[in-house]
Amino acid sequence: MSLEDMIYVVCLLFSIGFGHFYREIRDPQKRRMVATFTGMILVLLVSGWDIIHPIIMILVNAAIVLKCPVKISQRVSFIFTFGYLMLYRVISWFGLPQPSDFNNCMVMMLALKLIGVASENQAYYEHLKKSQNPPPPSPSDGEVPLRKERIYLVLEKPPTFWDIWDYSFCYAGVLTGPYFKFRTYHDFIYKSHAYKAKHIPEVLNRIKYFPVFAAVFFIVSSYFPVEYALTEDFMTNQTFLYRIWYSNPVFLVFRMRFYVAFTLSELTLVMVGLGAYPAIAKSESAAGPTDVDALSRFDEREEGQEYDFNTVKNIDPWYSDFEPTVRGGMRFWNITVQHWLALNVYQKLKAPKPIRVAATMFVSSVWHGVHSGYYLSMLTVPFIMVVEDQWDRLVRRRLNRKVSDQWDRLVRRRLNQKGQYIYDWICWAFKMQWFGYMGMAFILLKASTTFLYWQSVFFYGHALIAVMYALGFQLTPFLRGGALDDKKAS
Repeated sequence: MSLEDMIYVVCLLFSIGFGHFYREIRDPQKRRMVATFTGMILVLLVSGWDIIHPIIMILVNAAIVLKCPVKISQRVSFIFTFGYLMLYRVISWFGLPQPSDFNNCMVMMLALKLIGVASENQAYYEHLKKSQNPPPPSPSDGEVPLRKERIYLVLEKPPTFWDIWDYSFCYAGVLTGPYFKFRTYHDFIYKSHAYKAKHIPEVLNRIKYFPVFAAVFFIVSSYFPVEYALTEDFMTNQTFLYRIWYSNPVFLVFRMRFYVAFTLSELTLVMVGLGAYPAIAKSESAAGPTDVDALSRFDEREEGQEYDFNTVKNIDPWYSDFEPTVRGGMRFWNITVQHWLALNVYQKLKAPKPIRVAATMFVSSVWHGVHSGYYLSMLTVPFIMVVEDQWDRLVRRRLNRKVSDQWDRLVRRRLNQKGQYIYDWICWAFKMQWFGYMGMAFILLKASTTFLYWQSVFFYGHALIAVMYALGFQLTPFLRGGALDDKKAS
């Protein structure tokens, strides 16, 4: 372990442990100053002179938020920040020293925060405009809605320069994330949730699988190094099926490594109380409370109030691993970043769903870096999702169709449940192979090494996409015809 690695690990462990003492600070101004000062010291220790990059990003984005017209501020912030991020990754091309991977991680999280501030500021003014000019009542206003609409918290007031500075350098999450909104930071400083929520039970709950993740990582990585996939022995002496299978333990190591990292990053925020909200607010990852009415009725003076830390939940290993589809698995991986991408990319675009998915995956690739492996991996995802949606319509949804006869309904329900169960496990097997296939590109980074491995397995991941889509396309008329016949018969 190098000196740089040791400094980073010590700073990360300090961030976790310091939270226990920081919680005792009650005065908001002291909380704010201590969090900012500690964060700047940590960034300086880890980055050295590379701290200039976060400072430049903060100064320019603060100017954008404070001076640009609100309607375009989020787009301007997005363009500048991602442009700077790309330039930052290739700075060595201009003869300047390349920043460390640790600094890169900090800059990645900072980029999300700064664009997020512009987005939240925009949402504040939109909410203010709507509250001053409410829409006229419609005839359906008196009807009871079938499903209660989720209403998210907005800012209480526009951020100042020092608000943006302090949010950016807040020590909790400054090294590794996860992403949290400016409103979450504001509530952490000025609300009592942070130090009233019981953090130790939550820490123990989130760390319980940590030894398993760490053990699997060290054991499996020692037997299945990714470098072996590029050796002549692997290419010439191993069978085709073994070469396909080898991506599974490699991707397992990849997952365990990030499960360890995500768990530690969550602990940093939980220990300090950041992201704690009353349980009745029904908080979601990154989004925060979704039941604002319930939150407004919350009385913190009552004894026995329950809190949760769902706002800073960044990984759900069980669902990430065992959701049957690629779409479902990704939803529970790096959850706070997925929320940011959905809010700032996917929902901003006025385009067909596949185009929005592709654009979101492209932005995610740019955020990760300039290595071609990121793009080869993530830009395969939209094609997989098209195939998954196609077969979901053709098969799984048909297993839910209604039958009129009572006896047939009873029999069909049992068969459908078993059929869905089998279908989901088949989909899961496909999902894990696709993840392993794409994961090799993400891990190998370069196009040359990625294509070397993909060529050794005859590009089976892409071939499977094409075959499944073509087969589904051919079966569509027959299956739809069968569905129409069933409908007529009932």
